[in-house]
Amino acid sequence: GVMKRDQLWSFLTIEGNAPGRCCNSRVAKGWQIGSGPVESACKTVIGERMKGGGMRWGPGGADAMSHLRAVFCSADDQWAAFWSMN
Repeated sequence: GVMKRDQLWSFLTIEGNAPGRCCNSRVAKGWQIGSGPVESACKTVIGERMKGGGMRWGPGGADAMSHLRAVFCSADDQWAAFWSMN
């Protein structure tokens, strides 16, 4: 069933993840706490490659290309490391 709001709040508090509880320490470390960077990365990493004119992808091809694109857009050494292992 669906977890009730008070049960969810209790769970989050027990786990130490209550809203706002650890955000200050994460921000102090320079970590991103919002979804903006992730959404932007999805747009640039996946969207630019997968949504070109005339492109059509089946589930298998889209999955494989998404993984390759993520490795390609990662740190410079990741692309070479990936191909040295495969």
